[in-house]
Amino acid sequence: MFLQTLPAMGELNELRAKVEAIEAEIERIESQTDPERIRDRMDSALSRISHDITTTAVALGLEHSEWPARFDTRTLSVIVDGPDGPINLTDMGSAENWVGYHIAAHLALHRHFAVSDRPIPRFLFLDQPSLVYFPGDDPKGVEAPADDEDIVALTRLFKLIHDWVSAIPGGFQVIVTEHASLSDQWYQDSIVETWRHGRKLVPPSWS
Repeated sequence: MFLQTLPAMGELNELRAKVEAIEAEIERIESQTDPERIRDRMDSALSRISHDITTTAVALGLEHSEWPARFDTRTLSVIVDGPDGPINLTDMGSAENWVGYHIAAHLALHRHFAVSDRPIPRFLFLDQPSLVYFPGDDPKGVEAPADDEDIVALTRLFKLIHDWVSAIPGGFQVIVTEHASLSDQWYQDSIVETWRHGRKLVPPSWS
């Protein structure tokens, strides 16, 4: 009578397979939620992001770029580890440095999200980054000499953004609203709309 109540061998094998599948799933979930593993992955990601920020700061010639920069997750800001200790973003000098480090951080984060195939919108919107170079006037056409220090720095910033767009895998877009208009061909080729001489984002006829 006891033997008659036992499940058939086929049923036992099916139950064993289900148990093994559930145990494997439990092991997978536990490995993904292990605090040590999460810390290791976070440290690895922050190391790559910080490396990109440092590389970009060097390319832009920002202050303190001779020292490693890092993205701080506690303050969601950039910190440079100088010889005398950490240098916060607010202590990094001019507005050019603030804008430069902010853009460097955004580009580094977007590259990480793209490489990791994360569900983050792949675009960045910037409004007049040239204001840190021309705070008091409107450099329409940028007619200053080509060797003007501000023009050189602004060109360097836009060229870096231009090159990053093609370097980030999977497609990425940077939308810039800007008064400045550099004469470089790569810059002119990137212009989508020119809102001047009565041509506006919101047509007057809509008012």
